[in-house]
Amino acid sequence: MTNMKNEEYMGLLPPTDEECQEFDLYCSSNTSSFSVLGVEQFSCGQVVEYSDSSFQDFLDKRIKFAASRKMKIVPTTAQHINQSSLGSCTGASGTTGQMSAVYNSTLFGVPAIVPRLNCSVAYLKARGRWGSGLSIVKFQRTIMEFGNASVASAGEYSIRSPGKTTGFDNMQYQCWTCNLKNKEQVVKVLKAGIPVCWGSGVIPVTALNGKITRTKSGAHAMCFNGFNHGSGMVRFTNTWGMYYPADAENQWGLDIYPDEIDKLQIFSRFGSPYAIVGQEFKLKMIYVK
Repeated sequence: MTNMKNEEYMGLLPPTDEECQEFDLYCSSNTSSFSVLGVEQFSCGQVVEYSDSSFQDFLDKRIKFAASRKMKIVPTTAQHINQSSLGSCTGASGTTGQMSAVYNSTLFGVPAIVPRLNCSVAYLKARGRWGSGLSIVKFQRTIMEFGNASVASAGEYSIRSPGKTTGFDNMQYQCWTCNLKNKEQVVKVLKAGIPVCWGSGVIPVTALNGKITRTKSGAHAMCFNGFNHGSGMVRFTNTWGMYYPADAENQWGLDIYPDEIDKLQIFSRFGSPYAIVGQEFKLKMIYVK
């Protein structure tokens, strides 16, 4: 385990060199154009390049649609998971992102049912055994390749259940993802309602008028899953339950201005932030006209 001064491990691990090399190889063999999202020929989720022209066209149309209506893209608390005492933040944040991806798409007219997912299935599959500690790189690959599981088939998340990785409806919850390289890319996909999962050693604690006023240290996986086109703020979401009482509307996170993302050090040693473009490879995304 890497030595981290003044930081406490809270379930997030830096990816190993081996994990990064294996994931790079995996991405090179599983990268597809956004224009074919929904084609059922793929046996797992795919990576979409941010620069893909069809993806950029999709983002621009969704942003134009949302901006013209000053849309407030904020998933309901039903799309959040409280990791409780297990250091499963990597799985909880990624699964929150999955559910948010589908919910947000319904705001743009995508006919989709938003299932509640049990993050412990994919977390256990990625880690191999129960315990605390997992990289976002390993979890991203897992939800692309293996998928996740619905509460209907696996039960609600708990810190010690389920204890197996088979017998669930995981295949229909494989994800299409997009690796992001800078803050501008993160903000653009958020404006289009696409959640972003990330890990950092900096955790927001309080914010006032869209500005982060206090942070704490700790290796933790979190996500952005909304954007307010009226205020111009990004929605930051945590997996510690109702931890932010100053946020009267939704105490699972904070609304912050995009420039505040720089304070969070999301492009550090914990792996690249990834956007969940499609919650499952069978979901047919549609363009907003």
